Amino acid sequence: MKINVHGGHSLKCRGASGYLDEVNEDRKVKNKVIDLLHTDGHTVYDCTDDNSTSQNANLKAIVNKCNAHKVE
Repeated sequence: MKINVHGGHSLKCRGASGYLDEVNEDRKVKNKVIDLLHTDGHTVYDCTDDNSTSQNANLKAIVNKCNAHKVE
């Protein structure tokens, strides 16, 4: 299969923080999911956006990256 995966928020437009930092924890999970999918032989596109500085720009960048790939 071909699969899009992305981490939410960007490094410059971070999510919740406090007990845990949402961006840091999300990246750990996303990277592990990608590793497991690769191990199972899938093609995985990482559509994470780490550069946007606003929520709207971040969502738009993620959607654009995801739409750039033909996936199942």
